[in-house]
Amino acid sequence: MARADAASASLRSDSIKGLAQSIAKPAYRRLLSAEPLLRRAVPVLIIAFLATICVGAVVQVLEQRRQVVVGARQAIEALADQLALTLDRPGRDARATAPRSAEALERALPPWAAQSDRLVLVADADGVSVAGVAVTHGGDHGQTVLAVLVD
Repeated sequence: MARADAASASLRSDSIKGLAQSIAKPAYRRLLSAEPLLRRAVPVLIIAFLATICVGAVVQVLEQRRQVVVGARQAIEALADQLALTLDRPGRDARATAPRSAEALERALPPWAAQSDRLVLVADADGVSVAGVAVTHGGDHGQTVLAVLVD
């Protein structure tokens, strides 16, 4: 009986192997014929993937820079508007109302404007700095705004 079971088990496994081979052989042959193409395609796909990652990183850095510039521009505009409202006194000319000391300018500054590495200058109509407050560097009074920005 053991012999009969062994014979029938061998017969079943051969028929399953034959069926699997008849199903798999055409696909395996197609895979073998496509192998050279796949070997050449892998490095190209890796390079395309890395290029996509690099483009994504560049786009992200440029967008971050754009957001920082927009935020800085908005902060400068808000500070300029706040100082204009605080320092402008109707009925006097602009030169008389411009603060002539750093203390007057410091009193006019809002609290959020006193951050480190910030230089606030008030210039007259000719572009000459008449007052300034700097958190880390000294005020550059009497210079043109362009000369201060170049330094």
